[in-house]
Amino acid sequence: MAPFLDSEILTGIDPKVGLIDADPVMALKAVHDLISTYFAKGAIPGLDSLVNTPASSRTPEPPTSVPTSTAAPRDAIPSRPEIEAPQPIPAAPHPATNNTMPHHSPPPSNPDHLNALLATITTNVPLLSGPDSLLARQKAATAAAELSSLLRPPPETIMSWFSSACVVSAVHLSAHWNLFDTIPSGPSGISISSLASKLNTTPSLLTRISWMLTSSSVLTSPSPGHLAHTPLSLHLRHAQPMAAMFRVLFTNIVETSSILPSFFDTYGRMEPEGPSHVPTSILFGNPSESYFDHVNASPSLTTNFMRAMSITHRSVPTTGMYPMSDVLSVAATSTGRTVWVDVGGGDGHTIKLFCEEYGLPAKQCVVQDLPSVVTAAKRQALDTNDAILQEVRFADIDFHRETPVEGAYRYYLRHILRDYSDSVVETILRNVAGSLTTDNSDARILVAEQVIEEPPRLYAAFKDYTMLAIGGKERTLDGFGDVADRAGLEISGVFRDRGTPHAVIEMRLKR
Repeated sequence: MAPFLDSEILTGIDPKVGLIDADPVMALKAVHDLISTYFAKGAIPGLDSLVNTPASSRTPEPPTSVPTSTAAPRDAIPSRPEIEAPQPIPAAPHPATNNTMPHHSPPPSNPDHLNALLATITTNVPLLSGPDSLLARQKAATAAAELSSLLRPPPETIMSWFSSACVVSAVHLSAHWNLFDTIPSGPSGISISSLASKLNTTPSLLTRISWMLTSSSVLTSPSPGHLAHTPLSLHLRHAQPMAAMFRVLFTNIVETSSILPSFFDTYGRMEPEGPSHVPTSILFGNPSESYFDHVNASPSLTTNFMRAMSITHRSVPTTGMYPMSDVLSVAATSTGRTVWVDVGGGDGHTIKLFCEEYGLPAKQCVVQDLPSVVTAAKRQALDTNDAILQEVRFADIDFHRETPVEGAYRYYLRHILRDYSDSVVETILRNVAGSLTTDNSDARILVAEQVIEEPPRLYAAFKDYTMLAIGGKERTLDGFGDVADRAGLEISGVFRDRGTPHAVIEMRLKR
């Protein structure tokens, strides 16, 4: 029978996984120790050589193969290995004890499945310094988190939820006190007594808060009574995009979760219709407001939201999925035709990327958004002397009520539909479909979104759950097909990214 896992090892694995950015070998060693303890048979084959070898002398294993994409090829990126569901091993009964807390064993797990997860980690850790480091980091961290989940007994799992919640709470309080901006850069950091004085608190209280931050590797303690930054905490300084994202998610998840029971008691146990009367609008005290009404009414919230969204602009693929040869051909042969309309395109950063990467003629492109957004985008293009965006035509639209410019070749909606419920998305798609007339029967609608699996993996489920607060949702391919059908459209092509769940879904009028 496998030995009962020591709770300190179990609770220690998640912070080590979080350290994969700063010290991937330490993170991997923690996983090694955890599995070795579980099976009580020492080192795991192939792992000791990695954790005991200097990083400079490691030879990366070849990346796994990827399925053929239905889109124009991107740079080769190793795909996440698909791992079969673990087969249970019959659990041996535990002897009776006098403890009031049952002595639980870890959930049954297939050693082959655990070794497959470990292989994912050992394959991707050496790739963290390469061109695909972001994807490799995601794969290694995801596999390590799944290992932790499989090996943790149920009571430990439940307690771990609240330990993670305490980390979030401590970060939120520390950010409110401006702690991360007050700690100086450099390895020596600052004494807790000095920091307490700067933050107008007591050393004893700050010490207790710091325990949560150092034990979870948010901060480090270079010497007794001192705190210093880690690579993680540097992202929590106020002006950093990740700090802005933390503030958005804290509101949409933590604060909103407290009113979800009363929300569904009031509105019924069904998906929020939106865009008003959604959980966040109840939280903000104005049920008739949509989430974006609330954000747009506050310059500080708008700035914070746009800063947070800059993370997704950089980390989520934009180009490389949809084949552009036909678009460029139409642009060359029909120079007076608008070939690309970015519906809800904001400041034009996405359309600029297409112009730069593919040579899409800026003068044949249109960005449509709310009047206030268009005004700000035009001003920004002039202030920054952006030659491309000064050629792009900006036009007003409320896609909830209006139809985009007619006669275009492609109508592009990137990360728009995920913000809304199915009924609202149906309206948006109907409005856009109104531009697909008999005069431009070759026109298509392009929806760039994450396409989740059924059932989704944890990160995809997490993203969908965050959208619940504002009345939005992530969708499966069938889900996109359903809303397209209700809007009088049909899916004519799916162009997937390699290595991520993102895709461009092409739609046309139903035939």
